[in-house]
Amino acid sequence: MTVKRVKNQLIQLVVGVSISMSAVVANAAIQPPEMDNTAYVLMDYNTGEILAQKNANEALPPASLTKMMTSYIIEQRLASGDLKEDEQVLMSPNAWCRGSSSQSCMYVPVNKTASVIDMLRGIIIQSGNDASKAMAEHIAGSEASFAILMNEQAQKKLAWRTLTLSMLLVCLMKVI
Repeated sequence: MTVKRVKNQLIQLVVGVSISMSAVVANAAIQPPEMDNTAYVLMDYNTGEILAQKNANEALPPASLTKMMTSYIIEQRLASGDLKEDEQVLMSPNAWCRGSSSQSCMYVPVNKTASVIDMLRGIIIQSGNDASKAMAEHIAGSEASFAILMNEQAQKKLAWRTLTLSMLLVCLMKVI
């Protein structure tokens, strides 16, 4: 055997082993993350494939039901044209976040404004209590009136699987 032929066979062997190892690694089961959560689902955005899950089908109450209902009502008002994305919303002294460590806030300054779309992002992304209150006041005049509106919507939308009227009322008591 010539040196050149040995080199070629060695290269072919290394390439073959590399390809085989790549296939093994690619098909290896991905271990789900270890988290101290009751339940979670990790899904590939493009394919919808579930990559990891823990108790995915367990019925659990949502963490921020009032903010979910507020976001739903805002989206419905945007879709109907009752609200505009660039419409300005006042951050009243009542809605304003004082910045305690126990609050989730958007931090719009008191008596300043932000657009509806920014307030909605503040509710959804930052879980902003201040944005939720400001939008409640903007839509219904007060938090109490908005709570009534949310109850009316909940009664219309009983198709929400995890939502019961009693759960909503308990959450609303915290708002009022």
